[in-house]
Amino acid sequence: MDRRGFFRRFSGKKRAIRPPGAITENFFLERCNGCNDCIEACPQTVIRLAENDRPIICFDQNGCTFCGRCAEACDQDAIIANSNLQDVWLPRARISSDCLDKLGTICRACESTCENSAIGFFPVLGGRTDVFVRTENCNGCGGCIASCPASAIEMYLPHIDTPEIEENAA
Repeated sequence: MDRRGFFRRFSGKKRAIRPPGAITENFFLERCNGCNDCIEACPQTVIRLAENDRPIICFDQNGCTFCGRCAEACDQDAIIANSNLQDVWLPRARISSDCLDKLGTICRACESTCENSAIGFFPVLGGRTDVFVRTENCNGCGGCIASCPASAIEMYLPHIDTPEIEENAA
């Protein structure tokens, strides 16, 4: 981690989540020219332009299928194709206290959306359930975010962002 990334952990700023296959942040910012080719190539429309005219991932409507079209479209080599991308992409899901199940309303939309069984529920006192993320199963696709009616799920970078919410192990 570079010095900027180290201090960003304490500033409260979250690091942008780049498209799958994006090279390290410093090199990405040097190589990416903001051409929008990756955005236009994305069939899931999860790649958007950030304020600095560089692509980021937004999971508000869909999840990433790791199709690799963004990498194919990138002529600047800022995004590199990788056959095992799901295994090496770093973002992971985190569920906040705004989760409807945590508040006593049965929802579980995220669990039914997650193809990797990364999201689970367990009973707690009072007849409620609590939700947890199996980070070892989460591939960072973000499909759970679009399905959450309470906007209680976010992606974070485990090696950079300090989790605000302690994840439960199952």
